[in-house]
This record gives sequence, C-alpha cells and structure tokens, in this order.
Amino acid sequence: MSRLALYFLAAFSLLAASCGRVHTLTPVTTETEASLQAELEGIWKLGEGVFHVAFDKAGFGHFAWLEWEDDQFVKSDGRFNAVRSPDDDEKGFISLNPDEEGEEDGGFLFGGFKIVGPDSVLLWDTGELERYESLLDEEDLVGEMKGSGHSRSAFFFDGPELAAQVDEFGEYFNLEDPIIMTRVIPRDHDE
Repeated sequence: MSRLALYFLAAFSLLAASCGRVHTLTPVTTETEASLQAELEGIWKLGEGVFHVAFDKAGFGHFAWLEWEDDQFVKSDGRFNAVRSPDDDEKGFISLNPDEEGEEDGGFLFGGFKIVGPDSVLLWDTGELERYESLLDEEDLVGEMKGSGHSRSAFFFDGPELAAQVDEFGEYFNLEDPIIMTRVIPRDHDE
C-alpha cells in the first residue's frame, strides 16, 4: 500500500493498534456529485507532500501525491469517490482505492470526511473494528471479518449500503486524530 493511502485514510490505523481496516467491495457511490467535486478538486497540502485531486467525466475522483523521499520525488496515485451524509452536508463518506492495491484484492478503504471550510478538509479513519463487526450481526449488511489480531479487517460488499448504516460519526470514525488537508491555492484565488 502506498504512503499516500496511509496518510489519506490508513494512518489512523497506526494510531490505534487495535483498529483494523474497513473495506468495501464497491465504492460508496458510483459518481461523486458535482457540488462535492467542486469542493474537493484542487491542490492540497497533506502531511509533507502535495496532493492533487481531479475528477473524470464519470464523476470518479483521482488523486496524485508528490513527496520528496530519499533524495528523489516519489509519486503515488489512485482513485476515490465521496458522498455527503444525508444528515450533515459538511460530512460524508469516502471510498479510496490506491492503484497499488487492486479492487479485486482489497476493494476500497472506507473513511469519513468533514469539510471545515473552502480550504480545509478533515479525513477520518474508521474507529473500533468491533463497531463494524456489530453491523454484520445487527443489520442486514453482507460482509465478513478477515484475518486475526492486528491484521484483522472488515469487508463489506456494498459501499453505499454501509455508508447508509453508519450515521453516527463519533461511533464509527476516529474523530480525535483527523488528517487535515489544506488547500494550497485558496478557492477564491481562482475566481
């Protein structure tokens, strides 16, 4: 998995060793809505690197990350889709697929986001894996738990269905340690 994916969603797992990853076999939406595309598209600072987000005609987001490492530039890229929460326009769900990890192998990493302002976005990794495991038991979600110990992960078949069930961000995401994306060129600068 690329360093970008670790920064973008998976770095959260490193903060809490007991947390595994949550994957979906399908993205949280087939097309990121145009207004959300406009808010996410652009060039961002993320960690020690520069992060570029653009959308194709089908509404799928693509990202590229450039970082200086070991006396050379290292590029990582992948794709994602995002959907707003029906309860809060500033929050939503994201499914991320780094190119190094094929959809057939790991699907999409599942995470949450909050748009803090036109030039700042918080990204949240999933919280305790047991909360997601309980969704498999209590709800009619199709999926399975794989692995054991620290390498344990939850795999859900349907990304949109999972996003519809995860309505309490505080219960399902690690809100205490967000990853912060800051726009390099403010949106009002382009206008």
